[in-house]
Amino acid sequence: MAENMEALPEEVLIQRAQAQDYDAMDALMQRYKGIVRKRARSLFIIGGDQDDLMQEGMIGLFKAIQDYDKSKEAVFSTFAELCISRQLYSAVKSSNRKKNIPLNTYVSIYSPVYSEQGEETEGSFMVDHSLEAAELSLRRF
Repeated sequence: MAENMEALPEEVLIQRAQAQDYDAMDALMQRYKGIVRKRARSLFIIGGDQDDLMQEGMIGLFKAIQDYDKSKEAVFSTFAELCISRQLYSAVKSSNRKKNIPLNTYVSIYSPVYSEQGEETEGSFMVDHSLEAAELSLRRF
């Protein structure tokens, strides 16, 4: 018979989650999902959407569950909010950096080639035209 995880106290869920009990981890994630949503709603990530921010916030919550130490005498909810906020701010800060622009704006060499009229050229890919251009430039030497 399955145990009702939602009814368990937070401390018990945290202990079980830290001991690799995935049901307890899931119960904690569901319990704090509203806080993650609230924090993520107020932020914007370049090249992403709210789902990306929610995912980052849930990663922060996961880290909070794994790293929480009761002996530090901190309330878990406060620690979790701090970890969620830091993860979200880190993601936003990273998205504002320009170092990933080449990766985020690449064009696949296997993308189809379009004619001047905007119609897709049947069976022709960017890689084919790149190879033809390379062969022509080699013939000049």
